[in-house]
Amino acid sequence: MKKLGLILIIIAIVAIALIYILNNQGNKENIDKEITVRLDGSKLEMPIEPLKIGSYFFIPVEPVLNKLKLSFVNEEDELIIHINDNIILREKSILDIDGSNPVDLDKIFIKQDENILISISHISSKLDLRYDYNPKTNIISLQINNDLLIPYEEALNILVEDKIATITDIETLITYKVKRVVGGYATIADVEPLTKDDTNKLLQTAGGNWNITRRAVIVNVDGINIAASIVMWPHSGREDAPFGNFVDNRSGGTRSGINLDSIRDNNMIGVVDIYFYNSLIPGIRKIDEWHQEKVLEASRSNIQK
Repeated sequence: MKKLGLILIIIAIVAIALIYILNNQGNKENIDKEITVRLDGSKLEMPIEPLKIGSYFFIPVEPVLNKLKLSFVNEEDELIIHINDNIILREKSILDIDGSNPVDLDKIFIKQDENILISISHISSKLDLRYDYNPKTNIISLQINNDLLIPYEEALNILVEDKIATITDIETLITYKVKRVVGGYATIADVEPLTKDDTNKLLQTAGGNWNITRRAVIVNVDGINIAASIVMWPHSGREDAPFGNFVDNRSGGTRSGINLDSIRDNNMIGVVDIYFYNSLIPGIRKIDEWHQEKVLEASRSNIQK
């Protein structure tokens, strides 16, 4: 029995030693692994690699701000971040670093190779982001912490086909009602104004003429507010043909296809498109950056209807 006990002890010691070696090997490999930064699941292309100094992480600020559609300037070591014409962050605490000088970690920004790097904890607090670092994968994950910013898959499960929503235009605060048509695309919402009055209000926000300008809006469905972008170009309809039929010469230059005009007394022929967060352009399966700029603009509004 003593011999068996000794064998078991030896086996346990060997197992612990192997686990220790494997863990250290994994950590050693991670030290040399490039730090990856993801924002809402998308990998950000970095001009230089992020820095880890002690427990602090610094990442190039430009890719983050570009992804969030935020304008910024760097003048005489002063970083200024704008939302539209409003300054939301102004910092002068920028420190040059060449990799050998000691770094004052109280400084928020670091300047390296003409790039400005920012503390992820600081930018997360200023721009309402959640962040996490996974030491096993060396991935920094940033997530937009905004209840209005709902991915299109979830948004279209809220604004389902044949559902009515109230739209609020961010700039004018004009509101109107729309209905999502049955049979439209799966990555955006094809909608129609409910009444002539709703069409008039929609047209008013468009400046009085139908156009392809994208506008930031809040879509309210059963009390749920969703940031979105709408384009004021009626299309894909014919009032002299049955709804749902395959027809030629549809409105808005969309030629042949399914007739999506279901409401005949609203003074608009066809539908207009609403894009949500990360909505894909139908047929192309690509994100429309101009629409996303407006979606993000809407998400930063204080409108709560």
